[in-house]
Amino acid sequence: MAVHANILLVEGKQDLHVIAELMEANGVDWGDKKKPVVYIRDCDGYQNLVSSEAIATELQASGLAALGVKVQISRNRMLIRQISIPG
Repeated sequence: MAVHANILLVEGKQDLHVIAELMEANGVDWGDKKKPVVYIRDCDGYQNLVSSEAIATELQASGLAALGVKVQISRNRMLIRQISIPG
């Protein structure tokens, strides 16, 4: 897995494309493909996204400055209850 300073985890490919299009439409400079300002990672489904192991792995990555998690609003309460990051 490549090291990126800023990562946004999303549920699926549709989220990845929609967020990228919204950011570009609002003038966000993405940098280049090899070193994007924000790397959007498709987690291939809600269960993979909210897996505490997946999130813990990202949080422990060397060079990580910011980690974002995007879920559908209807699932927001479930996300808060399900995520438990080991200390």
